[in-house]
Amino acid sequence: TKLNSLEPFYKSELALSAAILARDSGSTEQESLVSEATTLTSQVLKQSPKNINWWRSASNVYWELSDIDEKFLEEALKAAKEAVKLAPNDPKVRYNLGVILVQDGFLKEAIETLEETIKLKDERDYRYLLAKTYFMDGNKKKATEHIKTLLEANSDDSEAKELSSPNKFLPPIL
Repeated sequence: TKLNSLEPFYKSELALSAAILARDSGSTEQESLVSEATTLTSQVLKQSPKNINWWRSASNVYWELSDIDEKFLEEALKAAKEAVKLAPNDPKVRYNLGVILVQDGFLKEAIETLEETIKLKDERDYRYLLAKTYFMDGNKKKATEHIKTLLEANSDDSEAKELSSPNKFLPPIL
């Protein structure tokens, strides 16, 4: 069977690869790779505008490109929000939105999104980012509650211990 390079899946994968190469290259080809990544992503979204996988992929492409130019954070945010609209009960999609919101400095919205995420599925990474975001937002009480939950689940969680260390200005977790 011959693979069809016009299929959205292949375009999506190629776009992500181009974005990663562009981010890592720093060369004269960077502009061309950015253009390829954004063009392919646009084509895929135009071809299948209601497909959650393509919005998730678009968010990843723009996230990678945001290391080159911060303007792509806005595109990553738009794509992640569209993914949540299409799959509101998918915790990973909500988590990805939360990551982008934190990176973009929208801490209150990130906290709301991450709270919704752990209601859908309480995973360590989701709760850890929520604790860290509460800390970044200055709510040490809520951060401490989530860190305590993490350490109750795994007392060897070095990242949770690090967040609760005195140099982070949180009360010690016993």
